[in-house]
Amino acid sequence: MNTTQKLSLALLLGLATPACSGAAAATIAVDEFATSTQAQTVDPASTQVRVGTWNVKRLGQGTKRMDLVAGVIEANFDVVALQEVMTPAGLASLMANLPGWSSTLSERAVGENGYFEYYAVLTRDGAATVTSNAMVADAADEWAREPMVTCLKAQNADFCLVSTHVVFGDTVGPRDAEIQALARLVTNLRNTTPNESDYIVVGDFNRSGSARSFGSFATQGFGFSDDGLTRTTISSLNGYVNPFDHVLLDKVVTNEWSGIGRRVDILAGACGGSSSFCASSVSDHAPLSITLNTAGVDDD
Repeated sequence: MNTTQKLSLALLLGLATPACSGAAAATIAVDEFATSTQAQTVDPASTQVRVGTWNVKRLGQGTKRMDLVAGVIEANFDVVALQEVMTPAGLASLMANLPGWSSTLSERAVGENGYFEYYAVLTRDGAATVTSNAMVADAADEWAREPMVTCLKAQNADFCLVSTHVVFGDTVGPRDAEIQALARLVTNLRNTTPNESDYIVVGDFNRSGSARSFGSFATQGFGFSDDGLTRTTISSLNGYVNPFDHVLLDKVVTNEWSGIGRRVDILAGACGGSSSFCASSVSDHAPLSITLNTAGVDDD
């Protein structure tokens, strides 16, 4: 993305300076695959980057096994967008368990009616870097929590994550309206930055992929990284219950996508099969992951 394109993006969104920080060394405990006491290193010959999204459930409030949260991130991602970061101190506590990682926090908390949260994007050092970060300008008040747009570079690939946490509420109407507004946002972003078309929309949508509101994405060529029906929310009694978290991308335009997309099964892994432990001490959402190829010539 060149200087003119970044300026256009800034005018549309209200550009914020990335708040990046390195992580202090700490011990990472068990995740779903292995016990690790050291950060993984980036293989310079690697031609892929693992990108994810995770509602980490009120990071910075209450009790949480930061070592387990960090272990899931370390084992499964190179880039991950987080929702429900409640305080900068909560993010700092997580980063203390992630040596070799950096964080970009939204410039402000978003929300309404006494509830506010931050977004964050974490990057493994050497795997990807943040090139710009912006909160969406929302003069029309289309979202209870305005999305954040974070653009990144990973080897030859560049792409932008549109992070969202759609309102829940008592009815689905406001949720569908926010999803449709997200689709319009992506259209505006593509029109404003014609040489950057790789926008990937990630987050907690509080709606199943079967909802008609996602048709507004389909008309632009966007689809789910899975079928949109993978259950990601975790009930303290019943395990996985709702398909609310999603990754949406244009599978033709974003030809860096490898075709790999999956849920990280934290219930069976980091949580040891316990729904109640997962919901109380790790998260009541499982993360999603996709893999991008980074070695080819970037098409935009």
